[in-house]
Amino acid sequence: MSNKKDIVIGENFCFSFKSGNIRVKKNARQHYDSHKNVIENWWVQTSKVPIFIDTNFLLNAYNLPKSQRSLFVNFISLNQDRIYITDQVDEEYQRKRPNFIKNYIDSLNAIFKELGSFQKALDITKHCEELVVKLENLKKRPIVQNDYNSYLGDIENTISRIKEWKSETESPCAALCKDVKNDLLNFHEQLEAEQKNVLDDDDIVNAVASCQFCGNISISEKRFIYDLYQSCANEREEMSLRPDKIDMQMYSFPGLGDLSKKNEHKQREGDFLHYHEMLKQIKILKKDVVFLTSDVKKGDNLTDKLEPFDHYICNCFYLTGHVYYLVDANSLPLASQQCPIIDIDSDDEDEVDENMMNGYESSASDPVEETIPVQKKGYFKELTEEIFLEELSTCIKWSNEYGDKYVSKDYFIYGILGHKRYEYAKSREVLHKLIVDGKLQIKKNKEDKDCLYIR
Repeated sequence: MSNKKDIVIGENFCFSFKSGNIRVKKNARQHYDSHKNVIENWWVQTSKVPIFIDTNFLLNAYNLPKSQRSLFVNFISLNQDRIYITDQVDEEYQRKRPNFIKNYIDSLNAIFKELGSFQKALDITKHCEELVVKLENLKKRPIVQNDYNSYLGDIENTISRIKEWKSETESPCAALCKDVKNDLLNFHEQLEAEQKNVLDDDDIVNAVASCQFCGNISISEKRFIYDLYQSCANEREEMSLRPDKIDMQMYSFPGLGDLSKKNEHKQREGDFLHYHEMLKQIKILKKDVVFLTSDVKKGDNLTDKLEPFDHYICNCFYLTGHVYYLVDANSLPLASQQCPIIDIDSDDEDEVDENMMNGYESSASDPVEETIPVQKKGYFKELTEEIFLEELSTCIKWSNEYGDKYVSKDYFIYGILGHKRYEYAKSREVLHKLIVDGKLQIKKNKEDKDCLYIR
């Protein structure tokens, strides 16, 4: 174990493919397995388990509809004393945040111009079928369903009016144009007003700013980390050329998935820097921690069981006497859909498109049946009554801790279970069976939503 009082990232405190002997490896694995129960309910407000978060988790808050953002903000704010943000994550968040704000405004501007073109059409009769298609598409756009769903009725009225005119051909075109303009006027004016102000993200910024920030690492430490990253890449390359078929997973390292970024003139060492900052803080805290990440598909940091690779566990334990547990941020009931993985090192404005900013087919609080995401065959996991009840119990607890203290039926089936690859039809079937057996019940809440309750 490292007993160094002054924790400096260097040869004696850094990532390594091999840390200590086989006894250290055995002890590290035993510690990891035997302490899982300690972090089981890490997310409840009463927990003392430190939480580290990655940049994707913060930026994905901008993907959430405004109506759902409070759950994320509450989670951050109520756990601010134990959420730790590394200097690397802070730098990436500050650099990327303006792009997300700008893109949201650009999305509003595009809809504003589209509505304006509908209103200015001189002869709607020549393009009425095309206009209906465009309005139907506008109605289904995520940003409209999530943040401007109060205007869905106006869009519906416009569509109905055009169809009605088409079937009656006797009313003058001028009357139709006037009706279309009036139906869309309020929505158009609302968008015009909002474009004059940037997206208000004070709630997110204030929550993040209240967290605990790890101290900056020195220039010499950064240079060491950059050199070590290249050394790890070189050693992995050498091992891959050996004729004795080495298990290359043993030569994975944080940031391996970003190795090719060098050719794109992007930073490839970001995850490696974050890893070392986290190690340093774990050593100071003298506690096992949770690392909440949205980036679980690179394949350079975890197994298919969502556990760090064994040599990561051993390295952390050898240096700090403790371990970290990975949690997939997309598994948390903070939003109804999976958020995209963001290329932290890209500053292209077109990288953050509307689908990324508002990647939802329906609002979690008020799903629209016709726009439920399509699930592919061969995609599903088996759903049992026990799994259904366990997932619902967790979702209810989250809602009671950080949300509106209810879980709507559609949100749970389409947003939570659907995201976790449980088939919609099977979820509805299990729900019906649980209700018939008296294990669940559906009640209307004050907002007239069908909500699930465990008996």
